[in-house]
Amino acid sequence: SCHLALMLNACLLQWQWGLRGGKPGEQDEYPGFPEGAFTKFQSKKIGEQLITIDKYNYALLIAWGIDGKKNMRDGMHYSVNQKVGIINATLQKHGPKERVYLEDLPIIRHFPYKASVNIMFGCNNFCSYCIVPYVRGRERSRTPEDLLAEVRKLAADGVKEVMLLGQNVNSYGKNLDNPISFAELLRMVNEVEGIERIRFMTSHPKDLSDELIKAMAECEHVCKYLHLPVQSGSDEILRRMNRHYTKESYMEIVRKAREAMPDITLSTDIIVGFPGETEEDFQKTLDVIREARYGSAFT
Repeated sequence: SCHLALMLNACLLQWQWGLRGGKPGEQDEYPGFPEGAFTKFQSKKIGEQLITIDKYNYALLIAWGIDGKKNMRDGMHYSVNQKVGIINATLQKHGPKERVYLEDLPIIRHFPYKASVNIMFGCNNFCSYCIVPYVRGRERSRTPEDLLAEVRKLAADGVKEVMLLGQNVNSYGKNLDNPISFAELLRMVNEVEGIERIRFMTSHPKDLSDELIKAMAECEHVCKYLHLPVQSGSDEILRRMNRHYTKESYMEIVRKAREAMPDITLSTDIIVGFPGETEEDFQKTLDVIREARYGSAFT
């Protein structure tokens, strides 16, 4: 096996029970966590990796990191608000290329009726202005089984709306042992009883398929809303950004989406003043804005 030091936003939360004179048997009494949570983690095993409680400081060792931000947020919440614990960045792994995912950790939701679900992590696109592939790594998809189990748990807890999240959801499933498209996953989530609204982001225009547009139109619980970052209306600026689509191909996606869903709402991301952008390039972006008729834009 090997030890991998994760990046700064990869964390291991270490609860210093010894500092308050606690004992391993008192772990379930810690405020904020579900009863039995610590005991469960003691025996949680992923392959050959065992999540344990350290016998010296009774620390809970959980690898959160960039592959589980919602759980990292949990750890940060308790670390700061309860004024105990330290953040470290170590993960035990087996094999230099294997990634381990820890499912079923407790999370904090800010709304009882809606929740976000990460379907994948990382990105393979390497847009020239973006740091994501360097800090979050290459694309890794969660299995549909784990995703559906999480959505069903949310539905059972009263959640009505889920947001499926990924840096590029259109690439979902390509690296799984049994590849599956995002459109197929969308149809599966649409069948989960109790979920009434399904949203997702972000979609990279170069990977948005006709299959996905059809699934959006046919799935009754999928909101007719599409966030489709254009960044620029100039083909030259798009080339410099390494976006791998043109203004024409982007507008063709918009046309297909509106044809399939006349009432669809579109939103986008736009970068103004990109290095080398001319007034002519800027005007081409304004042309796209007028033609696409966005409901909102992040600029």
